[in-house]
Amino acid sequence: MSLKEWFQQKWVLLSLSIMMTVLIVFIVVSSFLYYDIQGGQGEQQQTYIDIALETAPIEQVETDYVYHGDEAYTVVLGQSEEESLYVFVPQKDSLNPDDVSWTSANDVMSKEEIRNKWQQSCSNCDLLSITPGMMNGRYIWELIYEENDSMVFRTYTFEEGDVYDSISFSQN
Repeated sequence: MSLKEWFQQKWVLLSLSIMMTVLIVFIVVSSFLYYDIQGGQGEQQQTYIDIALETAPIEQVETDYVYHGDEAYTVVLGQSEEESLYVFVPQKDSLNPDDVSWTSANDVMSKEEIRNKWQQSCSNCDLLSITPGMMNGRYIWELIYEENDSMVFRTYTFEEGDVYDSISFSQN
């Protein structure tokens, strides 16, 4: 083997080693950054859940949702001594306890009922999410789904399940 071939082999090995090291460092740093960001969001969400527990007459949390409308809300479905309640906590920096509101789950359409009502009117659709929220001071269910080549955001009133608002975007 000539000296030139030996240097070329060493150069290729050195280059590959450097590229692999850079790739590994990139993956590790990206992973730490991702988990740091996600952990921060989880902590913030837990803060809003704690506010719901402190403010509303619920003792335990069954599930929680995040609604992103004109104003973001954490919505907690919790259990009081007598009933289940939906608690709506606005996601804002200066939160007044009067900003938190709730309603009995017995007085509204359930998630399953709203899904069934939607399926009757949209049989060839692909449901992506169902989230409770608040729009214009009104409790709503937001359904996000795909229909044909469109992404549809449709809201229904919480109590009766009537269509409240709808917007769609073409995916073309």
